[in-house]
Amino acid sequence: ISSPCSGLPSSSCWGRGAQPVVTQPPSESVSPGNTVKLSCTINSGTSISGYYVSWCQQKPGNSPRHLLYYYSESNKGQGSGVPARFSGSKDMSSNAGYLTISGVLAEDEADYYCVSASPLLSEWGARDNTPITGFRVAAVLVCIRKKNRRTCGTLETNKFIRA
Repeated sequence: ISSPCSGLPSSSCWGRGAQPVVTQPPSESVSPGNTVKLSCTINSGTSISGYYVSWCQQKPGNSPRHLLYYYSESNKGQGSGVPARFSGSKDMSSNAGYLTISGVLAEDEADYYCVSASPLLSEWGARDNTPITGFRVAAVLVCIRKKNRRTCGTLETNKFIRA
C-alpha cells in the first residue's frame, strides 16, 4: 500500500475523478523552541469536513516522510516514529487543515506537503491508514531563524504542484 508521500514532488495526482485543490503559504519562519502552525486551505465549493488531510515532510536530497493524517479527533494517526510534537487539526469555518509543530527544532527545517483525499475517491490502507488515490498537493517551506539569516530563501521544490 502506497504512502501519500510516495512520488512527491514529481507526481502530484494519483487516481481518477475530481480532486480538491489545496493551497498553502509559500513559507513560514520560526525560531527554535517556538510553535508554528501550517495551514492547508481547500478550494472554495468543497468542504474540508469530508476530507482526510495528510502531511509529509521533505528535506533536500531526501524522500518525503509521512508525518500524520487527520480526519477528526477520533480518526487520526501519526506516521511511524513521528513525535507527538507534530499534530494535525481541521477548522471547518476557514475550510483548512493544519499541521502544528511544537517546540520546533533546527532539524525541522524542510518542505511540508499537505495531501488531501476524499474517502469517496480514496481507498485507505488497513495497515497504515494512508490514502492511495485522489490527491492534489501543495508545499510550504518552514525555515528556522538563525543568527545570521533573516529570510527563508527559496523552496527546494515547487510552491504549488497540480496535475
